[in-house]
Amino acid sequence: MKWLSAFFMLLALAYLIMPIDFDGSIIGFVDDFLVFMAAFCFTFAQFSRKVNPINRRQLYIFSVTFMILAILWILLLVYSPVLQLVA
Repeated sequence: MKWLSAFFMLLALAYLIMPIDFDGSIIGFVDDFLVFMAAFCFTFAQFSRKVNPINRRQLYIFSVTFMILAILWILLLVYSPVLQLVA
């Protein structure tokens, strides 16, 4: 499971520093932040030895929540005609 979290973190970092950003403006950085935070919470829960099981579960919940918000935000950016005019 640790290899999966490391892979997820590498993908999130690649998505964060990707030179081509399709959403453009300042609101486009929200999805980058959400994807990175999802990967960070998941990776921190996997690799930290001092996290107790309750906090580890909360980190997993945060990770899933950030990822769902990122997916919803990306769908909003893609399918919203108002935001396409701004970007």
